[in-house]
Amino acid sequence: MIRAVTCVAAMLLSSAALADQTVVYKGEDGKNLTLEIADSGAVHVAGPVPGQTAVILDGALYLVDTTRAEARVMRISDFAAVVGEAIGPVFKGLFETAAKADPAPNVPLVIEAAGTASVAGFTGERYRVKGLDDQKPDEVVEWIATRDPALAPAGKAMQQFIEATMVLSAPFLGDAAPDMIAQMRQAFALGTPLRAGAKFELVSVKDGAVDPARFKLPAEPISRADLLKEMKAGCPA
Repeated sequence: MIRAVTCVAAMLLSSAALADQTVVYKGEDGKNLTLEIADSGAVHVAGPVPGQTAVILDGALYLVDTTRAEARVMRISDFAAVVGEAIGPVFKGLFETAAKADPAPNVPLVIEAAGTASVAGFTGERYRVKGLDDQKPDEVVEWIATRDPALAPAGKAMQQFIEATMVLSAPFLGDAAPDMIAQMRQAFALGTPLRAGAKFELVSVKDGAVDPARFKLPAEPISRADLLKEMKAGCPA
């Protein structure tokens, strides 16, 4: 009897942990970023621009653009690799799954614990973080993060999405891009962010089924060869 009860309890806990989830963050512009997370680990990210989204499958992030006549899908790791071919080895394997540890930023963030705070019903540790803005190295940002396992998938997806935006900016940021990503990883190591200064803040978390179609790519990802041709021709990604 005890064994049977234990098995049933484990099944119930497992089911609860694997429920689909919708997490909404609000940016400093007042617009929402919505993360739909499947129990399989797949994620659909929708921002303020209709038709421009991201999908995370098996740990890889894809940018999806359905505003064109034909849907376009780009794997962000392919873009990072093409940046290396076109303008030099900027990322040096930063996004390779074989990497055993995150690289340390050249100028690490200065992080100071500052108690606890509650955001959208979640309690997190409050930090004073210095160094997130290289233009304002002495500016202190309030960073509130939680290690609540219920939000861990959202934290991982949010980190990947922010890194993807930095990768897209690499042709303009140059050698600064990897260091910015390393600093962001240092901040996300504190837990899932509930608030990052005025940049973004958690608004809501809702459990409930998400349409499986949200996690399907509408087209095959563009090849690295075609991406390289576009970059050399000066076409935007």
